Amino acid sequence: MALIWTAADQSAAQQLLLSNAQGTDSSVQSCTSLDSTDKSSWSTFYQAVQTFCAQVPVDWFPFSTGEVLQTSGLVDQLQAYQRQLYAWQQKLSKTCSISVPITDPTAPPSGIENVTKYVMVGAVVLGAAWIASSLVAETKLLQIRGVTKQAFRQARRV
Repeated sequence: MALIWTAADQSAAQQLLLSNAQGTDSSVQSCTSLDSTDKSSWSTFYQAVQTFCAQVPVDWFPFSTGEVLQTSGLVDQLQAYQRQLYAWQQKLSKTCSISVPITDPTAPPSGIENVTKYVMVGAVVLGAAWIASSLVAETKLLQIRGVTKQAFRQARRV
């Protein structure tokens, strides 16, 4: 998941969560081998997810693009629902056929997200190395200039 969340990020994640929960709910409703206790527990969880996903992200720090940062409490709650849905899908898949992909929300990012992360880290490391080498070169140049001035002064005194 992202480290910095905007209202658009949260809204997109809520829609994905709701879509996966709806797909799982259709599988639960069509499953004949699921006992009533599990169906009732699932129904309670599904209603909570629907209520959460109906919330509109709160604006509190607008950017020039109109996006806003989100409080960590809302994002934590979203991620908790994602983990709970994953646990439900794993449990239900033992007795029912789940019609949506079961994805682990705690899995490390893959694909372009992973590549982007490493490119950014690489750029920061290269930038820091360039700055350090520039400072070292400037320091050596100043030392050389200092020695040259000193030698020139000594030569003039003679």
